[in-house]
Amino acid sequence: MRGFGGMVSFALRGGEEAALKVCALTSLFTLGESLGGVESLIEHPGRMTHASVAGSMLEVPGDLVRLSVGIEDAGRPHRRPRPGAELAAHELPRQPVV
Repeated sequence: MRGFGGMVSFALRGGEEAALKVCALTSLFTLGESLGGVESLIEHPGRMTHASVAGSMLEVPGDLVRLSVGIEDAGRPHRRPRPGAELAAHELPRQPVV
């Protein structure tokens, strides 16, 4: 990549339940508390990094999911998503988060 980072945030139509489902069912991203690693990571900030600020001005929406695209070997064959991941596909995404 040149010029931009590999971070993506999005909100889901199905709310917090859908966000948690996507985080649990993905097989291409690893669930991570911190998105500062070099591997592809996914997090649900409302339950992870921002859980301590629930109810305050810093609270993040429950339907928010964050991805960090890693720098894994491009030649590595990608694993296929588990079949359950398609169950949440109709809930993706509500709108981009800027």
